[in-house]
Amino acid sequence: MRVCPLNYDVIVNILDNLEPHTPASLLSCALTCHEFLQPSLNLLWRSQDSLGPLIMYTMPKDTWCIKDDYWIHFQKDLYPSDLERLLVYAARIRHLEHNQRRCTFEHHPHWSTLLALMNVCSGSSLLPNLTILDCSLISRLESIDMFIPFLSTLITPRIRRLSLDLPLVDCGDTFLDLMLRECLYCEELVLSSIHPITLTRSPSHIPHLRIFNVEGAVSMTQSAVRCLASKQGLEDVTLNVSSRDETDASPLFDFRDNSTFSSLSHITLHTETLPVSISIMQAISSSCVKSITINIRDYISPSLLLECLETLCSSTSFLSEVHSLTIHRREPREISDSPITLVHLTPIFSLRHLRSFTLKNLGIIELDDASMTSVGQAWPLMEHLVLISAPCPAPPPSQISFNGVISLINWCPNLQGLSIGYDMIMAGKTPRKTHRPKLPGVAAVKS
Repeated sequence: MRVCPLNYDVIVNILDNLEPHTPASLLSCALTCHEFLQPSLNLLWRSQDSLGPLIMYTMPKDTWCIKDDYWIHFQKDLYPSDLERLLVYAARIRHLEHNQRRCTFEHHPHWSTLLALMNVCSGSSLLPNLTILDCSLISRLESIDMFIPFLSTLITPRIRRLSLDLPLVDCGDTFLDLMLRECLYCEELVLSSIHPITLTRSPSHIPHLRIFNVEGAVSMTQSAVRCLASKQGLEDVTLNVSSRDETDASPLFDFRDNSTFSSLSHITLHTETLPVSISIMQAISSSCVKSITINIRDYISPSLLLECLETLCSSTSFLSEVHSLTIHRREPREISDSPITLVHLTPIFSLRHLRSFTLKNLGIIELDDASMTSVGQAWPLMEHLVLISAPCPAPPPSQISFNGVISLINWCPNLQGLSIGYDMIMAGKTPRKTHRPKLPGVAAVKS
C-alpha cells in the first residue's frame, strides 16, 4: 500500500496541539523521523523570552562565559564561522516575548555581547523572521540606551507586534520616529518607560495599526490625542493623557467631525480629571465599542460624577452596546463628605447590555437593599459587579443586607463575581421564598 506523506502544515498543527506542549516533547518529536525534524525545531525555537539559549546552545563553548551569575559575555573575538550554526537557528525565531508555556531563562546576553553579534553580522538583522518583539526582554533591568543600536536592526517591516521602551532622551518623538520608520506593517504597538516622557505626536503614519497602548510614565499631549483620533482602523487604545497645556487653547475635539475613533471597540483612559475622559468619550464615532475603562487621579465630587455621567449618556450613541464599564481613581488621598448613592448611578442604567461594572475609590458608596434591587433590574445581564468605596478612617456601616444580595442575584442570574460592602449583622431572617423574575433564556430553578 502506498504511504502518502503528511503535509507540512498538518504536522505543524499536530505538534502545536501537543499535551504537554514543552520543549522536551518537541525535542522528542524532532527525533522521531525526518518528516518531523524541521517542523519540530521551528516550533521549538519559534517563541523565545531571551536570546540566551540562542548563544549558549548554538555557539562554541569557548566563545562565551557567564559573569556576575547573570550576563553572558564573549571571551574572545568572534569570526563568521562561529555564527554559522547560530544564524540557522536564529532564522527560526519569530516571537521574542514573554512565553507562558516556558520557564524564564536565567542568563541573558550583555549589551556588549549583542553589539559584538551585530558587528559580525555586518549590520543585517540577527533575527530576520521576527514578527513579535518585546524590547524589555533585550534590555532586562538595564537602561535601554545601551541596546538602541542592536534594537534598530531588529525592527524591520516584518514586525507585527512591538513593545518599545522609551529611553530618557530630550525628544521622545524623534526617537520614536527613528525606531518606527521601518515598522510599516505593525498592527500592535505598546509604548512604555520608567522615565516621565510626554509625546507631542502620535504614530498615525503606521497604516495597519489596530492596537495602540501607552503605559508606564509615558503620556501624550491633547494635540497628539487629536491626531491619533483621526487614525482609521484603530480598534483598541490605551491613552495616558497629560494635563492640559495652558498654551493649547483649542478645544479637545471638534464634535462635528464624525471620523474620530471610527473603528474603536476597546478604550482605556488615564487622565487627571474625569471631564477630560468624558470629552474624549464624546468624540468617539464608532458604533461597536464594547469596553470602557477610565482611570483618574484628581478628586471628584458626587455631583460632578452625576453631571459627567449624564453628559456622557446624553451625547454618545454607542453606549447602548457597551458590555464593560470601569471608573477607577488612583491614589484616593481626598474624598468627599457627600456619599455616592443610587441617584448618581441612574444615568448609566440605560446601558441594558452591561455585563461588567466597576466603580472603585471615587468616594463613599452608600447603597441599601432597594438600591441592589434597582441595580439588578437595570442590568439583568450583569456578570461582574464591583462597588468599592475609597478608604477612609471611619467608614459608615453598610446598609446592604443578605436580602439585598439575594435580590440582586435573582435579577442577575448570570452573576459570577460580586464585590460590595456587606453587613452580616443586618442580614436578618432570610425569607423561605423569594421572587425570581422570569427572564428570557433563563431556566426555572426548583426550590
